Amino acid sequence: MRLQRSSFVAPLTLLCLFGTALPLLADEQPKTHTVAAGPVEMILELDGVVTAKAFQPIRYEGKVLRELKIKQVAAHGSRVRQGAVLVEPDTEDIEKDLADRKLAVKLGAVELKLAELKLAHAEQTQPRQIEKLKIALERVAADLNQFLEKGKALAIADAKESMLSGQDRLAYARETLKQLQQMYKADDLTEETEEIILRRTQDDLRRAEHALARIAEKSRVALEHTIPRREQDARRAVGDAELALKQAQQSAELTLQEQRLNLEKKRVAQEKAERDLKDALADFKKQTIAAPADGIVYHGEFDQRGVWKGAGNNAALKPASTIAADKIVMTLLPEMKTGVVAAIPEKQLAHVMKDDSPVTVLPAAYPHRRLSGTLNALPVLPRSDGTFGGTITLAEDDLLAPGMTCKVQLVIHRAESGIVVPEQAVFARDSGWYVNVQTDTGLQKRSVTLGPTHDGRAVITEGLKTGETLILDQP
Repeated sequence: MRLQRSSFVAPLTLLCLFGTALPLLADEQPKTHTVAAGPVEMILELDGVVTAKAFQPIRYEGKVLRELKIKQVAAHGSRVRQGAVLVEPDTEDIEKDLADRKLAVKLGAVELKLAELKLAHAEQTQPRQIEKLKIALERVAADLNQFLEKGKALAIADAKESMLSGQDRLAYARETLKQLQQMYKADDLTEETEEIILRRTQDDLRRAEHALARIAEKSRVALEHTIPRREQDARRAVGDAELALKQAQQSAELTLQEQRLNLEKKRVAQEKAERDLKDALADFKKQTIAAPADGIVYHGEFDQRGVWKGAGNNAALKPASTIAADKIVMTLLPEMKTGVVAAIPEKQLAHVMKDDSPVTVLPAAYPHRRLSGTLNALPVLPRSDGTFGGTITLAEDDLLAPGMTCKVQLVIHRAESGIVVPEQAVFARDSGWYVNVQTDTGLQKRSVTLGPTHDGRAVITEGLKTGETLILDQP
């Protein structure tokens, strides 16, 4: 509504009070309007769209198989019977997936059984393993004690005794050779047998010397290295056995707990795999989407008021395309019962906020048809485009189909006689309205009572008489 708020300011000493006449300058030629009375009818025309009263969304509801690949799909606008195939799936990839899932379930069952056997074996063998480690520790500890108590001393004594034995043997060999030499020296002539005996005795002495050297080295090695190392090895064996036993005792329960948890994890995974396989097999059956009733197929979805949103992304419903699970891809209209939703601009809401207002619907497809209807569901909240949707019930709708467009006409004011002036002649002041009336003495600012306004026209219910002249623009 193009009502203007007054920007009039009193120049200098002129007082602009209501009812005060202001002289017009002779050279001004303002736009005027002569007040006349007559029949009044104001019609609000709105854009509308034909809606469906009854519709059933069609979607693919897959829990595991989240996509459906189309092989064939019912055409938009086609009439179908109950049970007719709306979407026929391409099952080649799905069948491969199901085969893989079945194999995975079988393999998972085998792995689960092996894990159960492994756990049972561990629960039986771990106590035995710990007992075995205890025995091993007892044995190496006994070996160490025996070595420290007796074995070490005997080994040292053996090394020393071997050295003494070598020394004695060498001393015996030397003494024997010495005695023979003295005995044979008394003879002037040494017989051949005596020479052989002397040579053998000398060989024995040489061997005894060599044997003593070897014994001395072995005894040194035994005393300095072998015996200390035997003690070190025995002590280390005890330490290793103690660590092995401690580690086994500490990790035994944890190891069993880990195996039990792994077994439970495998069991949960197996149950999920079996459940998913069951759901996938059910999804496979759902991929063939059949019509739940007789009706007409619309690609795309309808909003809660029955307005068709258009095919949108579902315009690509064709062979080889895919459908996402849980998304409405088409809608089935069991019967062609329609209504209308009108787009009401916010500034026109005041004209339509009345229940059961009669309207006239002019379908774009049938410009010469005028259908009667009732605006019976008033809007509460704005839509995404900023307009408010008013729902209209039609008295007859056999010619219309959801998605068609139309014009909706609503009579917002009708009177047998009334005064209508251009909106631009009406100005706002404080809490009321006024017009500028041209009189013989000049311009008069006069308060009026404003009625409905629309399309550049305003109804004046009080304050004007027929034949008076209004100045349209603010002086």
